[in-house]
Amino acid sequence: TPMIASVNGPALGGGTGFVAMCHIAIASEKAILGLTELRLGLVPFVILPLVRRAIGDRKTLELMLSANTLTAEEALEIDLVHQVVPHEELEKETLTLAKTISSYSPLATKLALDAFFSTENIDLHKSFDILSTLRTISFQSEDLKEGASAFLEKRKPNFTGK
Repeated sequence: TPMIASVNGPALGGGTGFVAMCHIAIASEKAILGLTELRLGLVPFVILPLVRRAIGDRKTLELMLSANTLTAEEALEIDLVHQVVPHEELEKETLTLAKTISSYSPLATKLALDAFFSTENIDLHKSFDILSTLRTISFQSEDLKEGASAFLEKRKPNFTGK
């Protein structure tokens, strides 16, 4: 299931880890993010790999050691969030995105996430093997048949996730 973060204010420490863990993150202009644990004598052990995966090694190291906070715009610049919207539009924008994604085939959405994460850190040629298998599953699905029929019949598809 795709996870979407909707950040409406401070998301510090574990909150930043949660944002990094989500597949898509939308922040209000009032959002504040950061790895502030060192200020308390802590280390962000649990969330470190999530943040590193989201923004990379050097930026994670800088955030962790400086314990600085980021504005929503600064978080956008380093790809910690994907979009910044006016505070009063955050809920609407997040729900619109969630409704859009949920209107797609549940099977295709699951396969898309599987394809992305299963090919993340492997050899290019090996990734083609994995993707070929996932493609075969997709091509045999009822959802693909329904999606193609709906397209040809100019109607909205009724996906079943099979």
